[in-house]
Amino acid sequence: MAKRNVFQFELDKDLSDAFLHAAKSARREPEELIAALVRNFVDQQSEEAGYGDFVKRKVEAARKSVAAGQGRPSTEVDAVFEDMRKAIQKAGR
Repeated sequence: MAKRNVFQFELDKDLSDAFLHAAKSARREPEELIAALVRNFVDQQSEEAGYGDFVKRKVEAARKSVAAGQGRPSTEVDAVFEDMRKAIQKAGR
């Protein structure tokens, strides 16, 4: 059997009553719902940390690229995308 911990916390009475009513309406045990909420939060935090690492790697790669003279000025990139926007608008007419 998995080890279990007991969490004890305070909630506003109205929020607590609404949660218990919603759990009963959904025919779910409050403990089960709270465990699912905690699990979802932990998963979300893990995903966000992974995304943060991904972004850091991308930024570092971009900085190395610019330092090596492989970057393009923002004005050039802006002009390319402005041309693309115009072409899309023209095609949509």
